[in-house]
Amino acid sequence: MASLRHRRFFSLDELNEAIGALLERLNERAFRKLAGSRRSMFEMRERPVRRPLPQKLYVYAEWTKVRVGIDYHVEVEGHYYSVPHQYVREQVDVRLFGGEDAAKGRGTLDGNADALDFHQAYFAVDNLFGTAFRLKVGRQELAYGNQRLVGSVGWSNVGRTFDAAVAAYRTDAVSVDVFTAQLQGSTVNTFSQNLHGLYSTFRLAEAHLADAFVLLDDNRDVVADGPEAGSKKLQRYTLGAYLHGKPAPFDYALEAVYQSGKMALADAQERASIGAYLVSGALGFTVHKAKKLRIGAHYTRLSGDDNPADGAARTFNTLFATNHKFYGFMDYFPRTFSPYGLQDVALSVGLNPTPALGLKVDLHHFASERGIDTTGQQALGQEIDLSVKYKYNDSFSLAAGASFFLADEVMKPVIGNDTASWFYLMSVVNF
Repeated sequence: MASLRHRRFFSLDELNEAIGALLERLNERAFRKLAGSRRSMFEMRERPVRRPLPQKLYVYAEWTKVRVGIDYHVEVEGHYYSVPHQYVREQVDVRLFGGEDAAKGRGTLDGNADALDFHQAYFAVDNLFGTAFRLKVGRQELAYGNQRLVGSVGWSNVGRTFDAAVAAYRTDAVSVDVFTAQLQGSTVNTFSQNLHGLYSTFRLAEAHLADAFVLLDDNRDVVADGPEAGSKKLQRYTLGAYLHGKPAPFDYALEAVYQSGKMALADAQERASIGAYLVSGALGFTVHKAKKLRIGAHYTRLSGDDNPADGAARTFNTLFATNHKFYGFMDYFPRTFSPYGLQDVALSVGLNPTPALGLKVDLHHFASERGIDTTGQQALGQEIDLSVKYKYNDSFSLAAGASFFLADEVMKPVIGNDTASWFYLMSVVNF
């Protein structure tokens, strides 16, 4: 503002115009001790995590775990609630809600009242009328294929669930699921509200399978103003194929996915046309069958968009995927720099020295699919994931690991100059 101190303005618009010009210069000015500028920092750190404002107030939920008694009741805060009898002796997730305080903005899930909710609660009918059809309706986890697009996120304490209806046809040669679902739980995608689709798997030969699918996710909220007023904010179609097999001693996986449709970037603008893709290929070789010594490599490419203002949305959306199993255990990607897409080249080596002990090393090189900001840089960094699994018995196992990320220049403003590290130790108990 000091550069304007000797100028005289005769309207607020004139003043704002002058400030705007200076602001652009300030945002483009290079940092003295860091790479980039205020503009590049925004593009790298802020833009990738921006989301539309939520349509509803933030929902706070309190979760706990309880075991179903032999009288098919559970006790929650001194009160007893009946549950389906098939859950006797099973541990279930419950969510407390009610007694909300509107001032806290927690809606009906404030957690102060006596109430109960389930992570999963559904009814299923197999061999419907003596046929290969089955039906499953209620709150449930959905996981298809390798979970690249639809998964249950088993890594987290509270996985992803849907209120869904699934009609399925299953034989040894073919499997077809038709479903409609609405996301629930703690991992809600705030922009995509519903998921509908058809997922099929065909056995081509003894060791070869082919999956084909079409998905539709949408947001039923409508654009408020402009030429698209009254249209859904999101209608996205995802079509793809997944070929995979294990012709010993090799294993392979090939994927190709394309997204189209329309999405609103702002209420008063014309909806952007979606045109995005994912391609991936993986190959593995088992050197020693008894020790399960396997060497593998894969390449994955998610399309990006370096010009979001041109009316086209080219960034691939991984929908409801279990991303943790694909893009490194540190979970930097694909959410970091997501508008610019992602490339992942990876090598892995796995070994079971004993039947109970498993060791694995994964090496990733990450780069964006499009050049980032005006620098055009694409290299993001390298990640090393070390993991150990020990199965004591069928009921108890341990998992531990360490991960390290070596950042390239474009990632250093995000995570710092030092090598980032992450360690974990986890126990798994099955009842």
